[in-house]
Amino acid sequence: RRWRPHCSNMVPPLLTISYDNVVLIDSQVVLEAKPLDQLPWADLFTGSILLLVTRQVQTEIDKRKNDGRLGKRARAFNRLLDRYIVDRVPSSVLANPQVDVATIANRKIDWDALDDLDRDDPDDRIIAQALNANVDDPTRLVFLSHDMRPRDAASSHGLAAVKLPETWLKDPDPSPEQRRISELEAKNRLLSADQPQVDVRLEAVTPSPWLYRDVGEATSAEVDE
Repeated sequence: RRWRPHCSNMVPPLLTISYDNVVLIDSQVVLEAKPLDQLPWADLFTGSILLLVTRQVQTEIDKRKNDGRLGKRARAFNRLLDRYIVDRVPSSVLANPQVDVATIANRKIDWDALDDLDRDDPDDRIIAQALNANVDDPTRLVFLSHDMRPRDAASSHGLAAVKLPETWLKDPDPSPEQRRISELEAKNRLLSADQPQVDVRLEAVTPSPWLYRDVGEATSAEVDE
């Protein structure tokens, strides 16, 4: 069923015809996977790729901007999307294969028609927005996530879903105890680097044998004397 605008002031659909693949990404693709420009996209998709970010995913990434663990990644991704927001041209992530990213708006969601989805659940909101994405050809959309629940929800509503490979996820963060050990090891290396290195060399300066004398403890009488 193809959507057509019902009034003249509607935002026109996003044109995706120039891309071979149109992929809606979960927030974890940005926050929990390796950097987007380091992922082997050709392993999953053939040809050029347009990554689309729904409003709910934007919200979830925005919430992480001041997070001690994920803040740097969230801010870097927002800077990437800022270029699209300003000029409405998809921002380049990777040149070969071509991977670009853009935000995607959605039409008003009829939650009554999606009665198995919870409008208060973030995953369900992503899927509902994906099903109502304002694109030229919704049938080309593919949802990319590592989590089972949103992929299952997508598939049950006819939206193609692909699992993010385990190898694409970044290594888990060390525990607080391991971070403390690493900090102490780094400090120890720094302190050791500032210490003088002592080099001792013994050399016999005469050919005659050395004399060794063992001086024992003095007696009481010797001490008095």
